[in-house]
Formats: sequence, structure tokens, C-alpha cells
Amino acid sequence: MKKPEVIVTGGRGFIGSHLLRALAGSSFDLRDGNDVRTDPLPSGDVVVHLAAQADVQSSIADAIYDATTNIIGTLAVLEQARHLGFPVIVVGSGGTFGKIASPYGLSKATAVQYSALYRNLYGTRTRELMLPNVHGVGSRSVIEVWALDPVGAAINGDGEQTREFVHVSSVVNELSRMVENLDYDPGSVPGRRMSINELWDETFPHRTRVYRPSLPGEVRWG
Repeated sequence: MKKPEVIVTGGRGFIGSHLLRALAGSSFDLRDGNDVRTDPLPSGDVVVHLAAQADVQSSIADAIYDATTNIIGTLAVLEQARHLGFPVIVVGSGGTFGKIASPYGLSKATAVQYSALYRNLYGTRTRELMLPNVHGVGSRSVIEVWALDPVGAAINGDGEQTREFVHVSSVVNELSRMVENLDYDPGSVPGRRMSINELWDETFPHRTRVYRPSLPGEVRWG
């Protein structure tokens, strides 16, 4: 019996690499998508679209590249899904809606809205999974940044900005369930919300907080 084929765009990235490892021992035939903006995807039974430009400061420095990757790249996947009939799981950032402060926030929100539009307008089989701030080995989360360089750790701004954190294993579990059951539609992965000051106090309980100026494009609540 032929194994179902799962294509993961962005399989070399943070979440994508964790997902591929988790599915490696499953009953799926796994494939890694390439440059989704220009290269046709290989045939498959379901696509998990994770390829993205995921850095806020990089998006501010080069908004065109950010939009090309996150919006045009997603559209390229959706167009192939519309014409070839395969379902797509589009992964978005839950911290972008209603709090857009950077090109990254706008491009990720737009990509998710395109996914919903293709479903409603063309009948394309799409699902969206919204994520909070995902941390774990290989991430750029403040949790990992501080862990890798505790001496240089500092809080951007006043530290009262809040973030919702979730470990990558929870994200992989939900994506795996969505791949196994295309009718499963959780919508989002919940996390634990806390201020950056609270995170510091948990991470460095015996150290005085260190502050530095806030960065452009950072949302207050995300």
C-alpha cells in the first residue's frame, strides 16, 4: 500500500525540522519543499506550509523580501493547491492580528487571510494553524537567546510587554494530528502568557533585571 505523501515547505527551518523528525518514523512518505516562490512542489497528499521569513527586524530592513517570501510564497503554494487539488495547512502567527507593527506582522496576517480566501472563493482545501511565540532548540525565541548567552541577556523596553509562549513539541503534536486527520481543525495552539519581566524573574531569579531600549516593530502584546 502506498504511503501518504506529506510535503513540508521550510523543512530546514526551526519548526519544519522538528516536524520532519517527528514524522520520520510514521506511516508517511516525507518530502521537503524547496523555493516555493519559483519551484513547483512535488506531488503529494498534503502540504504543511512553514516556509517563511520569520524575523521582525529583517522585515523592517527589507520589506520587499519579507513580502515576497511570506505573501508571494504562500500564494504560490495556494495556487498549486487550487489547480492540483491537494490540501494545505498554512501556519500563521497568532501575535500579528490586530497588533501589526512590522512588515513581518502584516505579511504573516496577509498569508493567513489568503489561505481562508482560497478556501471560501475557490474551494481549496486549506486549514490555518495560528501559533504564539514558539520556543525550543533552534528557535530565536527570547528564551533560547537568554539560555545561549545568559551573561548578555537583557530586556527590550520596560519588560511589561507580554508574550504567549509554547514549546515546539506542542506545535509538532498539533500539526501531526492535522496531517493524520484532515478534518481536525484546532485553529490555534495555546501557550502560556507572561510579561518579559516575569520571564526574566523565572529565568534569573537571583539577578537584577537588565534593560535596554525597545526595538522597532515590537508589539506590546503578542
